[in-house]
Amino acid sequence: YAIYVLILSFLLYKGIPWNRENYYTYLNIAPNATKQEIQTAYRQAAKIYHPDKNPDESANTSFIKLKQAYDILTDDVRRSNYNRFGDYKNGSINIFSHFIVIRCLY
Repeated sequence: YAIYVLILSFLLYKGIPWNRENYYTYLNIAPNATKQEIQTAYRQAAKIYHPDKNPDESANTSFIKLKQAYDILTDDVRRSNYNRFGDYKNGSINIFSHFIVIRCLY
């Protein structure tokens, strides 16, 4: 187990490239939010950021992030995977994913 501690220390020292923003913060909801709460939060945010309602270019980017968050968090399997491993496509990772890789090596 000493090797795991050393590797973890190294990763923390070097910095882990993860994104502090996540799908829960995009929708301004708690990680244990119900599907109904997710849907309500998505609809409220969509009214603000939908490209038809907001001509600002950054609104389009925000709306795409909101839609991705909604799609992931309303699907039980995808939400479970997101909670466990983070979102690799957008640069957000879970610190324990390093242990999964290391564990596969042995």
